[in-house]
Amino acid sequence: MDKLKNPELEKLRNDYLVIIEDAKILTGDLTSEQINHRPSPDKWSVAECLEHLTLTNLTYYEVAKPAIDKAIYENKFGDESIKLGIIGKIFMGFEPPPKRKFKTPKLFKPKQETHKVFEKETIVKDFVDSKMKMMELMERADGLNLNKVKMHSPVAKLIRIRLGDYFTIMAPHDRRHLWQAAQFKTTFS
Repeated sequence: MDKLKNPELEKLRNDYLVIIEDAKILTGDLTSEQINHRPSPDKWSVAECLEHLTLTNLTYYEVAKPAIDKAIYENKFGDESIKLGIIGKIFMGFEPPPKRKFKTPKLFKPKQETHKVFEKETIVKDFVDSKMKMMELMERADGLNLNKVKMHSPVAKLIRIRLGDYFTIMAPHDRRHLWQAAQFKTTFS
């Protein structure tokens, strides 16, 4: 991977790489039974945490990609630092341990709600692939003014999110759910 021109994007990409490694370490010694085990009926399993992250990454990817393509076409380049908007500031509260709970939109709920059993290798690979797609977007967005490029929220089309907010808030969101999964892992010993 070539170094990104934007140092903030480079740092975020490195954060994403650490998150990928953390997910692999977290799941490395778990069996398929353990990865699918819910600590209680109203809590997600380790697999469901990863499924939620994968769904979130892929859903936002589908919204961010055309916004980036349009911004490149419209020459929305610039090198100013990321300034978090209101959405970014709200969601920076995702850092673990969580200080508040958020209701998960149906769009991002894990499919195990339908009693699907996740294969360990598949759920980890899908998560890693979704993070790699996000890093591809970062490479494509490198050089854009991340404060000026906006995309709609897949949850509420009237809400517009700055591209800089999107890239920034995904790391604490991932860490929050990996932390959640790590808490469950302690119940297996």
